[in-house]
Amino acid sequence: MQNLCLFNTRTVSLSDLTGANIVRRFAIDSDKQIIYLLTSHSIYSLTLENEQLKSIYSSIDQTTTIEDLCFLSELNHLSFGLSNGDLLSLPFDDDFEENVNVIGTLEECIHELRLSPDQQTLIAVTNNKVLLLSTNNDYEPIAETSLDTTDFGEQQLVNVGWGSKTTQFHGSAGKKAALEPVNTTPIKLKSDNDDGRSHIVWRDDGDLFAVSFISLTNQWRTIKIFNKQGQLQATNESPLNGCIESAIAWKISGELIGAAMRFNNGQKLTISFMEKNGLKHGELVLETGGNIKQYVEHLAWNKDSTILAIVLRQEVSKDIFCFLKIFISCMNSRMIPIFNYGHQVIIIGI
Repeated sequence: MQNLCLFNTRTVSLSDLTGANIVRRFAIDSDKQIIYLLTSHSIYSLTLENEQLKSIYSSIDQTTTIEDLCFLSELNHLSFGLSNGDLLSLPFDDDFEENVNVIGTLEECIHELRLSPDQQTLIAVTNNKVLLLSTNNDYEPIAETSLDTTDFGEQQLVNVGWGSKTTQFHGSAGKKAALEPVNTTPIKLKSDNDDGRSHIVWRDDGDLFAVSFISLTNQWRTIKIFNKQGQLQATNESPLNGCIESAIAWKISGELIGAAMRFNNGQKLTISFMEKNGLKHGELVLETGGNIKQYVEHLAWNKDSTILAIVLRQEVSKDIFCFLKIFISCMNSRMIPIFNYGHQVIIIGI
């Protein structure tokens, strides 16, 4: 049994990036040790070697915000999406300002960009569309798919009736009870803490990816799974007594997708696990106090899928929140709390 140890920490002052100019997203060039920082209207490069901060792009139209960015190391490009639907590319061969290229336009606010593990495919997602682009062929479109459809996907299971309500014994209620319709609508459609954005996660082999989004038709947060050609494979089964929240992560080993879910009128917060066919496969219940409001800000697996990191945002008092970091060992599906200090809880298994 071994505790997690802090390997390294470093603090860099970003005094210019505060207030309305606060950092919202970032991307990393690990080879050159450069971090690209995104604010609402600008992108900065931070060189770790000399801690030099430099503005490399600013939006001309201040009514248009920069929503997300993604660094493509093989092309040495920085791609980023705007609130007006424009998808741009910034190559780093020459001068930054003169080489911003428009890849395309989705005509909706781009919520997120994600590069496939093999760096062959770039995905842009809005609240209703998924666009797949080939990075090898000058961002040639591979597929464009609508999210808000009633299709389940190619892996939809065939129900032959075994174990269904109509074949079960209903005692004194009789056959009439077997014929009554089953309500498949979640009790709560959307969490109060939902960020309202679409999110993408790739499976580590790059064959599948999942999109978590809020349906414009029924306002449920839904998870759909696609293959790398953009073909829908599966949709999550509805959490009948709860709702899905924003945080999502695909286990690196490829077995399960972890997603934050809330049940029992918000009193039970869980990390629920889902298979690639959309079916639920267990859950981890996070303790929730009666008057304590908390939600999952972020999920991430380590490289060998033995540890799941959970970032919780917890309300201490009105308008004051703290962050709680939880590390959970997933070996043998056993979890044992070891110690608690400050706002960090470390949990490991045997």
